[in-house]
Amino acid sequence: MGNFWKKKNAKITAPIKDEFQHYLNVTELPALEEYDSFSWWFTNKNQYPILHQIAMKYLSIPATSVPSERLFSDAKNLITPQRTRL
Repeated sequence: MGNFWKKKNAKITAPIKDEFQHYLNVTELPALEEYDSFSWWFTNKNQYPILHQIAMKYLSIPATSVPSERLFSDAKNLITPQRTRL
């Protein structure tokens, strides 16, 4: 049974590895100040469909979020002048 999963995983990961290797070998990125990653991935989504999906998933993560701001607000309530005397 273990051999079955090894073969199945190899069939799944081979296209990803091939696409990534092609990306590393062929792709030339523009200068950093001119670079718009969303536009680049949108333009090249047909050439790199798997990497495009991964890029869109991780590039769309917001730089900040409400939970982190709430955490700092709660920390302000925990760290008070009276608590520092303990």
